[in-house]
Amino acid sequence: MSKPLVNNVLLIDDSVDTRNLLIHFFNSISPETKITEYDPIESGKPSASFNWSEFDLLILDYDLGNGENGLEWLREFKTSTEFPATLILTAKDDEELVVKAQKYGAQGFIRKEKLSKKWFIQVIRKALEEYLDQTMEAISRKVKVHHYNKEKFLKLLKTLHVKDAIALLKIDGFNEISEKLEAEKTDKFVKFLTDIIQETIINNGMEGTFTRIKESVIGILLHNREHAAIEQFAKKLCEEFDQSPFQLEGAEIDYSISLGLVEIKGGKSKVSELLQAVDSASATARKQNGNSYAFASEETKTDETLNTEMAKEIISAVKEENFVPLFQPLVQISDAGHPLYSELFQTTTNLIDSQGSSIDPKEFLPILEKANTLNTLDRWVSRHCIVELSKLNRKENRNFGIFVSLSKQSQSDKGLSDWLDKIIRRLKMPDLGKYVIFEINAADFLENTREAKMQLNKLRIKLKSPIALTHIEDLETLDKCLQAEKFDFVFFSPEHNSQGKMDAGLIQNIASLAKENGAISVASKIDSGEYMMIATSSGVDYVLGLFVQPPMENILSSEAVVV
Repeated sequence: MSKPLVNNVLLIDDSVDTRNLLIHFFNSISPETKITEYDPIESGKPSASFNWSEFDLLILDYDLGNGENGLEWLREFKTSTEFPATLILTAKDDEELVVKAQKYGAQGFIRKEKLSKKWFIQVIRKALEEYLDQTMEAISRKVKVHHYNKEKFLKLLKTLHVKDAIALLKIDGFNEISEKLEAEKTDKFVKFLTDIIQETIINNGMEGTFTRIKESVIGILLHNREHAAIEQFAKKLCEEFDQSPFQLEGAEIDYSISLGLVEIKGGKSKVSELLQAVDSASATARKQNGNSYAFASEETKTDETLNTEMAKEIISAVKEENFVPLFQPLVQISDAGHPLYSELFQTTTNLIDSQGSSIDPKEFLPILEKANTLNTLDRWVSRHCIVELSKLNRKENRNFGIFVSLSKQSQSDKGLSDWLDKIIRRLKMPDLGKYVIFEINAADFLENTREAKMQLNKLRIKLKSPIALTHIEDLETLDKCLQAEKFDFVFFSPEHNSQGKMDAGLIQNIASLAKENGAISVASKIDSGEYMMIATSSGVDYVLGLFVQPPMENILSSEAVVV
């Protein structure tokens, strides 16, 4: 009997046909391989006690049906020593998907359209070899690396012991660095940093766990060492970065890191409090020049201090550009769709705190408005969307349009249009601006119409950008705005607004008035079939909302919706 290609394989895919095809492949090339089928539609998500270690190879589909995503399953369940070698099965050919899968710990890809026996064997062998190398390295060095798995890292922090230490390593100016490098090259840069972290842990005779918990943040847990040893590690790590320039394709990339640390001394501090303390320490380290570190004390904070800390978290998140834009697709339901765009997406934004958790707009908007930094967030999100559009337009044969919100503070941001124009020029795509549609709140527009009109006209002339009017709640407000300015889109929420749910007559009147003034109507926040039907019968042009499709982090990960 010949040796099997692999002993035990777990096959997770919602398609019976795909599972049968892969089983056929295994039967013909490695009949001794034991195959276990798992239907995610029938069985749902595996439980926390699911025994992954009994398998040598996992073949995991990207699209699992029922809104489930294979990458998110991998991110949730992956560990470096108990999880099998993993191949992601996908019909997509997307570089960003490949990069994400590698971050989460996959060893390779199987593209459905390229399936052949010869290629299938090569991919499996390469994945098993890579997995073995990673596992042996981790075991020999006593360092556990969790691939972009924040959840696992946070769970580990709940088992802290006296003399352990938590560290957060933040990459200074990460967004500027990532702009210079493409996604794959940026990941090579981060891997370069993690290799230095690993070597420093080993060379100092320590044991540790580390993971990339955010794009620009690496979390480190050091075990059972006195303060002097932990400080020696921090000092050595900064020295290693000082002496290790990052070079790629003959070019040297300048970088620096800020390292915050907190030691566990036996108190009863919560994990959230410890993370706040270590995040504050990394902010202290950033005030120093170059690669720097700072220690925080393990203390319990009062509620008032925590509220102040939350405000600091929010303002810091904006300054450091720690945010996640979400893209929600608009679905056309009339014949009057915009001729320029084949697909339209509205952008919403969540800030990310030092623990990697999302901060809802309801929490951060009042604080940023008071701190006069909403326009800074508007700039960062606008830039992100422009860069996203440039990638899409180069890869896809479709015209994407992205809606980006402008706050009241951005109405007086005199340098906004010039700043965005420079970004577009740098991308060498002069027509890119017409695919960014700027939104302005009706109440903000009416409060200072003259200033708002000046800003909107500059965006139209400089960038060729269309303008959308949002938060329309009654016909009178819409009429006032349309008398003062031309708008390309009109957004209103028939289900959720301060006046209560709209009746069919008002919805129809808003759609008609928008059409009379050359604007396209959009019914937003559609959460029920009832209001989908009312919007459709009332002449609305587009709809969006949770009933239609939830927002996605990646435009290309969303599926087309046909109504």
